[in-house]
Formats: sequence, C-alpha cells, structure tokens
Amino acid sequence: MWADQQPVDSQPLPIAAEVFAGSLYGTDEASDDVSSIRSFLGLSLPIPRSEGWNKLFEQNIIDTDGFVKRQHRARVAKEDAALVRQASPFAKSPVSEVRQLYEARQLGAALLYAPVARLLGVY
Repeated sequence: MWADQQPVDSQPLPIAAEVFAGSLYGTDEASDDVSSIRSFLGLSLPIPRSEGWNKLFEQNIIDTDGFVKRQHRARVAKEDAALVRQASPFAKSPVSEVRQLYEARQLGAALLYAPVARLLGVY
C-alpha cells in the first residue's frame, strides 16, 4: 500500500474474491480462511475416527473430492460443522475448475505448499 493510501474498507474480502483471485493463504494466516474457502467450495474433508462421516462417504453423499451436493449439506454438517460456515453456490464440484484457475495464474508450484492444496487434492 502506498504511504498516502488509506484502506477503502476495513472489512475483509469476501471468500469468493479470495478464491477467484488465486489466494493461496487467505488474508490472515491466523484466521480460519482455509475453512471458509472449504465451506464456500462445498467441500468436506475426512474426519479422523468419525464413523458417521465414513458412512456418508461410503453412501456417495460425499464425493471422492469431498464435494457435498446442496441437498446433503445439512446432513453432512452434523459430522462436519465447518461445511456450512459459508453458503456455497455450487451445484457440482468446482475443484477441477479452481485447480485450473490456480494453474492458469501460474500458481502451480506455489500451490503444492499452500494450505488450499489439500482442498484441491494437490499434494
């Protein structure tokens, strides 16, 4: 920021803006931005030792990439409360498209070490 420039607003960017701008870390490493990004994308990650989550996965209510369809989010949220932190506008998994966006922005190598890598299946 320039020395004479003042912030337009003290409110953080919406999660959608962070995702589509290619943010790898969110606005604050200490915040729950990655959890909010995960929720915005409609993704539920495996919960260790959760029989309920495993059953939902086995019943194909949770897709292999972690995506949860709109009609199942409330049910999955009983096992993974973070899923419903942000409203997700996606009816189908956005993972492939978001990965392509990050790669198009030439963030592929940096993505390997970023917190959002796990969400997008990049290891």
